[in-house]
Amino acid sequence: MEIIRNIPEILFLSFLSLTRILGAYIICLAAAIIISYIATSGKKIEKLIIAILDILQSIPVLSFTPAVMLFFYKLGYLGWEIATLVLIITGMVWNMIFSFYSSIKSLPEEALEVAKSLRLDPIRRFFVLDFPFSFPALAFNSVMSFAGGWYFLMYCEMFSIGEIEVKVPGIGSFILSATERGDLQLAFLGFLSMSAVITISYLIIWRPIIRLSYIFKYEFEHHEKPELSSSEKLIFSAVKKIMRKLSLSRMYNFAEKIIRKRETISNIMFFSTLIFLTLFSLLLFLRFVNLKLEDIIKTILSIFPTFFRVIVGVGISAAVSIPIAIFLGLKRNLADKIMPAIQVLSSIPATALLPIMFAILSKIPYGIELNAIAIISLSSIWYIFYNTLAGVRSIPQEVLDVAESIRMGLKDKIKKIIIPGSAKDMFVGFLTAWGGAWNGSFVAEFIEFKGEEYKLFGIGYMISESAEKGNKDLMIFSTFIMASFIALVNILVWRKILEKISAKVK
Repeated sequence: MEIIRNIPEILFLSFLSLTRILGAYIICLAAAIIISYIATSGKKIEKLIIAILDILQSIPVLSFTPAVMLFFYKLGYLGWEIATLVLIITGMVWNMIFSFYSSIKSLPEEALEVAKSLRLDPIRRFFVLDFPFSFPALAFNSVMSFAGGWYFLMYCEMFSIGEIEVKVPGIGSFILSATERGDLQLAFLGFLSMSAVITISYLIIWRPIIRLSYIFKYEFEHHEKPELSSSEKLIFSAVKKIMRKLSLSRMYNFAEKIIRKRETISNIMFFSTLIFLTLFSLLLFLRFVNLKLEDIIKTILSIFPTFFRVIVGVGISAAVSIPIAIFLGLKRNLADKIMPAIQVLSSIPATALLPIMFAILSKIPYGIELNAIAIISLSSIWYIFYNTLAGVRSIPQEVLDVAESIRMGLKDKIKKIIIPGSAKDMFVGFLTAWGGAWNGSFVAEFIEFKGEEYKLFGIGYMISESAEKGNKDLMIFSTFIMASFIALVNILVWRKILEKISAKVK
């Protein structure tokens, strides 16, 4: 009876959280477009921005919390809401940036030649070429970002640093509070409400967008497109009207001024960023000198068990998601039927399943370690799945038709067509999954359940524990070690992979 009385409150809290996530998504979309264009404005600024993004997308939300929270804390409840929105954005924006950036960097040469011959101005080129070409991958990554917003919702709506604690009303803070109290019934009810809101928002928002994305698929020849429903046609018509209105004089003049001074702006941003990073590094050093030597050694060593869990987690995710994504990418009729269920499932955050999953796994040998691997896998699996699926679907249909006509075997088709054709999107999937896995580590390695703390030694544990104890210096140092390690792997591994993919595309 008491649970039934909580239903209206839970539904209202779910609506509040949905509003925050949709607001954050709109900001993320604008940021993804702007940052991508800035990154492509010059080679120097491009290398710098991409390197910074590589690191930032791999840093857990919890590591952004102290700076964001302390900055907005004194504004009262309004400041808490803004801080929550900013933290949600940090869990959503990265894969959208990499998706749009990767798309505009890999525009087909013949499409660029047509744009030049037509002398398209920057605004019209965006609406006629850049945005349509990037729309299919961006649509799938939008669903992924939406899921990412829900994933870290609990840790964005309720967070603490030492004695300071902030809790804004929402379904995320409701589930986290119930979990920490050990009230599994209320936590499960909150999970059901969250799932219902995610399902409804998918049917109303994301399903039409995904179907509309098929219209923008780049192909050499015209092929049959999916028939749209009346509501989807209405949405598409509204989008076209908005695009026409946005493609007018003021925006054109503004963009033209920016483009003329692009090189100057790029140089200013490059040197400003270098100065900022130098000052930031100096401030970090001043904080680190206060640390004990044993804490420094412990933090450095903690990176390796987490790295092992991340490798295993991402490996499991890839082994499961890539074959399914390729299969659904080739069996498009089947995919259209079951994708709604998959997309709703992907939007349900693994952290909301934590109480149930942990209650089961904690009772078996090495269950806490298996729970950590499971959380890290679930933190990365959908990035690989959606980007691989988008990559397979971006392969021109006539190429697949030729493969069918010569009766090419599945193994050869995958090796010679599917993997080369979807390599760019798969790379984005692995890169963002890599970041998602490190994000998941701080949830996986430090769990509070029924009033007890369960810990696994690792960098995620170091960040979580230092945050709980209010040890800001150790928390910043732990984050710095994680970021440095990730940057090193990005330089030695991911950048080399990207160079090989770019060379093959050209």
